[in-house]
Amino acid sequence: MAARSPADESKTLSVKQSDSVNGSGGANGTAKGDTAETSGGESDDDADEHVPESTTAATGGQAKKKKKNKKKKPKKKVATVQTDPPSVLISQLFPNDSYPKGEEVAYKDDNSYRTTNEEERYLGNIDSNFLSDYRQAAETHRQVRQWAQKTIKPGQTLMEIADGIENSVRRLVGHDGLTEGDAIIAGMGFPTGLNLDEIAAHYSPNAGCKKVLQQNNVMKVDIGVHVNGRIVDSAFTMAFDPMYDNLLAAVKAATNTGVCEAGIDVRLGELGEYIQETMKSYECEINGTTYPIKPISNLSGHTILPYSIHGTKSVPSVKTNDTTKMEEGDVFAIETFGSTGNGRCYSQGECSHYALNSNPPKVNLRVLSAKSLLSTIKKNFSTIPFCRRYLDRIGQEKYLLGLNNLVKSGIVEDYPPLLDKKGSYTAQFEHTILLRPNTLWSTSVPDVKMSTTMIYPGEPKGATMDNFMNMTKNKGHTPEIQRLMDLHAVYIDAMNGQLILTTINLEEPGKRILDSGTADGVPKGTWLRGVRSSLSAQHHYFGSDIEAELFPSQPDGLTYFQHSFQEPWPTFLTNTFDVVHVRGSLVGSSPKRPLDVIKNLTSLPKPGGWIQLMEMNGFSPPNNGPAMTDSAKMASELAPMLQEAGMQNEEESEDCSQFGEEGETGTEDSKREWGFSACEADFGCGEGLEDEL
Repeated sequence: MAARSPADESKTLSVKQSDSVNGSGGANGTAKGDTAETSGGESDDDADEHVPESTTAATGGQAKKKKKNKKKKPKKKVATVQTDPPSVLISQLFPNDSYPKGEEVAYKDDNSYRTTNEEERYLGNIDSNFLSDYRQAAETHRQVRQWAQKTIKPGQTLMEIADGIENSVRRLVGHDGLTEGDAIIAGMGFPTGLNLDEIAAHYSPNAGCKKVLQQNNVMKVDIGVHVNGRIVDSAFTMAFDPMYDNLLAAVKAATNTGVCEAGIDVRLGELGEYIQETMKSYECEINGTTYPIKPISNLSGHTILPYSIHGTKSVPSVKTNDTTKMEEGDVFAIETFGSTGNGRCYSQGECSHYALNSNPPKVNLRVLSAKSLLSTIKKNFSTIPFCRRYLDRIGQEKYLLGLNNLVKSGIVEDYPPLLDKKGSYTAQFEHTILLRPNTLWSTSVPDVKMSTTMIYPGEPKGATMDNFMNMTKNKGHTPEIQRLMDLHAVYIDAMNGQLILTTINLEEPGKRILDSGTADGVPKGTWLRGVRSSLSAQHHYFGSDIEAELFPSQPDGLTYFQHSFQEPWPTFLTNTFDVVHVRGSLVGSSPKRPLDVIKNLTSLPKPGGWIQLMEMNGFSPPNNGPAMTDSAKMASELAPMLQEAGMQNEEESEDCSQFGEEGETGTEDSKREWGFSACEADFGCGEGLEDEL
């Protein structure tokens, strides 16, 4: 849920929790009326089965009377998988509060001091329910979000979409919110935002809304889930016409930049600069007109407090002079908005979003309906935002006069829709992160790890690559580092010192460049650091590798993460890069086909982006295993695989680098004996590893 930037709106919803709001109720129960449906216990009738025979005392034990067996009732089965639409309690899918933990990484290197004894004591004293509540809310959000992304289609009314999302959330947390106080225990963290086109935030259908989602709409879907007041706030944008792809890619990349750059002691104004640089590097052509993508400067991310969606800190989408720092324990909603319009929003339209002010002024209410409604709001929502539909569903009628009086009195805040100029298009992406003393945990981005070096979790590796990496690890990675340096020298020679061949204008700053299989912890660096040194413009550089131990031990201004290119890339990285580079690595895709790897790679560039694949060809492989045999024919098969993956052949060239029996790979000191004749050098593995492949 968007927050106005402090320059435009000084009021916040920081909360002083009322005595009536606490976590004692829990959020693991079932919704009323569903107890029998979801009960996993055995039937009480089980006690009547297998009754032992008893003798009758009246006749001295002449006849034994058997008790008639009762017909056994079938036991209720406990669901272990989610339904479609979602309806099974998250607490049932993950019993004993065993909710997915998300990904956490301890700070290391320059930030290792954070894990001090004092901080460890803080961790030990942290409320054990705190993380459990957040994890339950996060898993609920994830399952509902994925279902919504799969099922929302043009032709649906906004009312149908909102009800589908909100009813799913209530079913999964086990609180339908129909009885007094039930929605305070768990449920919606705020009304579902369904914001079309120029509307950036705070629109949810009121009763009677007939709006229908159209094929040419750009819709922002903003969902909040809370458990015991711990709110997970995450949003995404949907468009059904590919001409909006760059708009969505720009905002997704900007939000991901905000998440990646966040951390303890990061200054919020500087974080806004990173976000701004990323978003402004995009443009979007819509109906023949090219628009620069502008961050909406007066909407911002924000901290989240218990039972309060808007805390006291704001995360801008542009560079500011705000020197406020992120701190341990902060919960942030990192959200960015991009627009083809002016890049500023204003309030307009029928209001749907409201929230009780946590520190309201003392006002003598004279409107009777306002007094009654205030009592209802306190008992049913506390300071959790609500909308008119929520009042309708708990039986409130003719409440608008009283609601408007509460808003006018300052007791209730109203949040009308926020729009950019008419005819523009806006997009939003958002995730919630928690800054723990020794880790950063993302509650709504799956599979993300962050520290001084950013690491995403490694995926299962193929057996061949496992053997290779285990062997090089046992040797301190020395053979692998030498192989990478030799390989780098070969490519430099073959390409006359040129590292990058893209037609993209890299003189324009702000491009996102990824090197898959980067390593770059080698002494002199390889491709990624070489490209950075060769370009004068400032860009964002990312390196991924299957082995994180090859990354630099000290920060070097680049972002590294662990990933096997055999596996699908995290969805939040798709369509976000201008240049993707891979060289000398496809042989590692065995036993999977290189085509699968190439198809995965094609998901990474933004529209108009560039993939540079480089493999060697034309040498006779040594007799040291199947990997080298595969490598020998890799380049010859590259073109048809690229075409099968849906790419177009713009240009094809062949370069040859001559190496003799003792070919040089650099300076006189770096001469290395090669075991093969010219153009037949073994570049597939380092010394001592031949038998492993």
